[in-house]
Amino acid sequence: MALTKNPIIKRNDTEFAALEKTANPYDKTARKIQVAEAQKQYELTGDVKPLENTLQTVKEKTLGGSIDRYNIDTKIQGTKEQEYQRKVDVAAKAYKDNPNDVTAADYQKTIAEGKNIYSAGSETGLKIDSAIKNVSGSEISRTTAAAKANWQNDPETYKDEYKAAIQKQIDYYGKDSSEAVTLKQNLRKVDEESLLYGVRSAKLAYTEDPENNYEALVNAEKKLVDFYGSSSDGYYASKALITMDETESERLDTEASAQYQTGAIGFEGYHNYLNAQMSKYDEGSTQYLKYYKASKDLEFKNTLDTLVRSQYDSEPGDVIKNMKSSQAAYAVGSTAYNSFQDQIDTLTQNLRYTAYKEMVKSEVKERSEEINSLQVKLYLAEQDFANGKISESKYKKLYKNYNNKIDYLGDSNTLPSFEIWNSYGVS
Repeated sequence: MALTKNPIIKRNDTEFAALEKTANPYDKTARKIQVAEAQKQYELTGDVKPLENTLQTVKEKTLGGSIDRYNIDTKIQGTKEQEYQRKVDVAAKAYKDNPNDVTAADYQKTIAEGKNIYSAGSETGLKIDSAIKNVSGSEISRTTAAAKANWQNDPETYKDEYKAAIQKQIDYYGKDSSEAVTLKQNLRKVDEESLLYGVRSAKLAYTEDPENNYEALVNAEKKLVDFYGSSSDGYYASKALITMDETESERLDTEASAQYQTGAIGFEGYHNYLNAQMSKYDEGSTQYLKYYKASKDLEFKNTLDTLVRSQYDSEPGDVIKNMKSSQAAYAVGSTAYNSFQDQIDTLTQNLRYTAYKEMVKSEVKERSEEINSLQVKLYLAEQDFANGKISESKYKKLYKNYNNKIDYLGDSNTLPSFEIWNSYGVS
């Protein structure tokens, strides 16, 4: 009598052998050895294909739903992640060793391959998007630094290239970002400094050969006058450029300073004036450094104030606004009112000091770049002297002036100092 209604089907030898391999403990050990050897070869050669093929072959010998199948699937996924990281590391090194458009694009493309492994909303997926953007930021910074170096050595020739690089940075950070505050101001500085450079170059040529370079000097100065004249605050700058008498220049210094202090002219008007005066003297000379220091200090404070004011539209500003709103519920001079005021003053001071520290870092970096540029100028002047293009007296003058400016830029005591200025009322 049959124990089952269904007939017993005997497996053939091939099916039995395949089934035995999934359960045979000796075969399991052999598979582990295969995977371990393939893993070792991968680590030695960096070629992932043999390892992937081995894993796929081993997977076919395991039962679905078994621990063996789970372990091999985990190993396959881990191999994908390991290979992805290896390729990213290789691309990162290639970009670091030789940063250019090609290595940057390859680096970003390699990072993006991770999207085939990790989902967009996962922690790693979000990091991938951030890493791709960081490469863009690094590349923009690199190209801007290169354009700036070219511009510092020859402002007239590389003006447009440098301006385009700055605009690209503004687009990257966003026109309303805190970074854009400084970058937007840099755009106008490029035009201004290029014209100032033109005047200085024309003056150098004029001192060597007045007869043949007088017209070029007049034209260079006219371009600068036109540039300042196009500004609503160009009056004092234009006056400075046509005033050659030392006594009259000192009188203009006093008048322009007083007008700025009383608010009759704004930052731009006074800044233009200082730069116009500076352009009349040899770079690095005593008079030049007098106006250079005043101009840079004014520029630093103005940028700092603009940056601090912009913070009132972000979280720190919201906190201060809320505190002022709460303060209004108490009588002026009361203990509660004064307590709120102390906290508001402290927050305002901290906000300004944080912005100041960041700006000092930027200032030190900028000074370092300018020192490098001046050292290039010193080398070129030495070559010109050796080749007979300039006289010994001219070389000695350039050597002294450039070193004067290098000493000034390298002295930490000449960095703008922190000022406590709580004048940012928030309604």
